[in-house]
Amino acid sequence: MKRSAETEMIREGKAIIAAIERIKGELEAARSNFEMATDAALIDSYIYEISALNSKYNYFLQKAKGCGLTAEGFDGVTA
Repeated sequence: MKRSAETEMIREGKAIIAAIERIKGELEAARSNFEMATDAALIDSYIYEISALNSKYNYFLQKAKGCGLTAEGFDGVTA
């Protein structure tokens, strides 16, 4: 039983880290698209997308922190 709980924690930790990495990539793409957008509607769309992704990113960071997870390579991401 104990081993099963540890396995589940490891699985959850990997899922959290994967989500953070995925969101980091989505943020980079959204920021790049925002920088290249010229249409007002697209600019607004990217602003909302970046805001939503920042909220998601912060959620998963808090979840990771609560689980005691640490990761490298996320210094360049700002919320």
